[in-house]
Amino acid sequence: MSADVEDLDWLLKYAEKRGFDYIEARHHTLKVQDFNILNGLTTSVNQSESAGFSLRVVKDNIIYFFSSPSKEKIKEDLEYFHPLSARPWSNSFGKDEDIFVGEYKVTQKTPLDLVSLGEKIKFMKNVMKDVEGIKISSKILSFELIYMELFEKKDIITSDGASVHSEIPRVWNMYSIVMREGDRSINAFSDELGSAGGYEVLNSWNLQEYLSEKVKSFNEVIAKAKATPSSISDIVLSGQIAGIIAHESAGHPFEADRVLGREGAQAGMSYLTGRDIKSDRHFASESVSVVDDPTLPYSMGFFLSDDEGVRARRKFLIKDGMISELLYDRSTSSSFGVKSNGSVRTSDFTAEPIIRMSNTFFLPSSITFDEMIEDIREGVFIKSFMEWNIDDLRWSQRYVGLEAYEIKQGELGSPVLFPVFEANTGQIYNSIVAVDNNLSFYAGTCGKGEPSQGVPVWMGGPDLRLRGLSLKKLGD
Repeated sequence: MSADVEDLDWLLKYAEKRGFDYIEARHHTLKVQDFNILNGLTTSVNQSESAGFSLRVVKDNIIYFFSSPSKEKIKEDLEYFHPLSARPWSNSFGKDEDIFVGEYKVTQKTPLDLVSLGEKIKFMKNVMKDVEGIKISSKILSFELIYMELFEKKDIITSDGASVHSEIPRVWNMYSIVMREGDRSINAFSDELGSAGGYEVLNSWNLQEYLSEKVKSFNEVIAKAKATPSSISDIVLSGQIAGIIAHESAGHPFEADRVLGREGAQAGMSYLTGRDIKSDRHFASESVSVVDDPTLPYSMGFFLSDDEGVRARRKFLIKDGMISELLYDRSTSSSFGVKSNGSVRTSDFTAEPIIRMSNTFFLPSSITFDEMIEDIREGVFIKSFMEWNIDDLRWSQRYVGLEAYEIKQGELGSPVLFPVFEANTGQIYNSIVAVDNNLSFYAGTCGKGEPSQGVPVWMGGPDLRLRGLSLKKLGD
């Protein structure tokens, strides 16, 4: 038994003497290293580490939360409570959960700490130099690369028998590019490249080739893009945009704490509040299934046990167009007459465990992209976005396309200049007539809570075909 686990066991036993109905102890370590390179110069280097304990206890349906780098400080805080007599289980944290006992780790073929910071910076500078050397007609005004690695270790024990040890390293790359030609310009930012694993993850991305193709594509938009067509029959959204739609307008509003109103004054509301999701289940076209799945190997949102010690699994938020289940924790699940489905995460030891997403996406089908668009007479394919926003209710949405192309007689054609897609959630989900088999994932940070907690996730999915909706020109 490690020293951290021994300390957790000590905290758990001390809390048990105080007579609480439920006890959850966690030791959480988070190490971060990141640096920025702007136009060939290293502009910042950061290294940080946080480690500490948290304790959550329940008595008579009231939850108390403590956190500190020191177990002794938590013990001291507990002593402010008057002695309590032990009682039978009588709180809203459901009984007989599918608890996790064991450990899991994401393996590193090349451990992150065996590669020097100088070598990592040199690699990224060489990538930037090669990309800036591409011959294009437009000018790169600004080019920034951001490298980040995170190592997260957790030990969790609970009074109902959960015992978890996990270690997850993650690697992340973000870029920002500003380009201009004549009176046209592009400001592209993306944090789409990220995965759990060691330094080998960086090499697997073929970063030089990937960014080179992006720059060439942005240049084509600036140099050749046509105005958004006024009449189209279909809109096709890439997996990147599908991922944001799934995350923002299915994932967040399907969080049970948000549905019950807890998040209303913090991170937003849910259009499902007040809806009887057991009887009123129709939500989308039959082509639509959306899942949240933390068990995807090497994903940014990977975990096999949530931070309440409940075993993780794939959750169907929407299945064949019907509402299937919400994201639950031990507390909210009892309000809906179900068990927790293992949807709790924390950003560090100071953070309260709350319902969070992991990897949220539309499920693909068996048809190819070419088969999906072959009968489109006139449409637009939006491959990436320049900006997006959604309201607090997660209902009204807006996306401005960056890389976008016209579809003519089933074939991709000329680039389209910054098409604007606006619709509400109901319109979007019910206008999806097909999804393809091109499952792709993109890294992101999901923010929620007060104070805000950011946790790594994957977004993405297949390409979506929508019928009956329209596009606008930027500025209209």
